[in-house]
Amino acid sequence: MDASDNTNRKDVIGGGRMLRLDKYEYSRTAYRVYGKSIWEIHRETGHDRKTIRKALNQEPFAYGPRENKDFQF
Repeated sequence: MDASDNTNRKDVIGGGRMLRLDKYEYSRTAYRVYGKSIWEIHRETGHDRKTIRKALNQEPFAYGPRENKDFQF
C-alpha cells in the first residue's frame, strides 16, 4: 500500500472506512436539496446509515471567522 491509497484509513466519522469530502457533500446535498432518504444515500454510497446520519448532523466544512492578530515584524 502506497501513501496515495486512502482506502484502508480509519474514519473520523464512524469506525469504518473514511467518509471522504466528496461523499460527505453528496450526502448532505442529496438529503437536504433532493430530499433523498438516509436509506437511499446508504444504497448509493455504501456507507453505513449511522455514518451518514453523523455526517448530516455535523457542521459543514467551512472556514470560520479569523481572530484579529497584531502585526509583527
